[in-house]
Amino acid sequence: RINLAEQRNLTRDDVYQFGVVGLLGALARYDPQNGSSFKTFAYRRIHGEIIDAVRRDGVLSRDQMQKLNTINKTKNALIKTLNREPTYLELEKETGLSLDEISSVISTAKSKLIVSLDEPVFGAENKSMSYYEVLANEDDKSPEKELDETELREELKSLVQGLPERERLILALYYYEELTLADIGTVLGLSEGRVSQILNQVHSDLRQEVKR
Repeated sequence: RINLAEQRNLTRDDVYQFGVVGLLGALARYDPQNGSSFKTFAYRRIHGEIIDAVRRDGVLSRDQMQKLNTINKTKNALIKTLNREPTYLELEKETGLSLDEISSVISTAKSKLIVSLDEPVFGAENKSMSYYEVLANEDDKSPEKELDETELREELKSLVQGLPERERLILALYYYEELTLADIGTVLGLSEGRVSQILNQVHSDLRQEVKR
């Protein structure tokens, strides 16, 4: 059983790091033929990466994570329907959770994650996203929006292409070929720990660029 009091909190830098990992995963896997916008796809990847990190870190118990996921999905669905933030009473009705459960899970998540669930993860005005902002408006398909998304993808590709050859290769093997760190190490003649170190440094460097 996980003792929450013994777990470390996730800092803002941790969140940025996980966000970059999700963003790179989105860049590698996005297919416009599937119908969703790049921003929507990226939101989901980033959200998933952060949730996985929270689960790995033991910040919330498995039961709390399941409840938080239910609350998040319900909240986003209600926002689309109501065009506003749902109340706890509305969340209670749709999720089947009690008011005490909803309040407790959200309060625990906020206190353990440090960064507010509503606070932007990325600071640029047209690229900001919060924990709860996991689904973009699929109906907003204006030429301006599509152009913004194209520019965003090109900017990300440019950042990756500007990396040294070894770093680019590691990213390609990890995100496109989906090799494990150990397998990448075998291919490149490096230890698994060294590959992990390089990958973390790349994430950190790209994070700094994304934040600018």
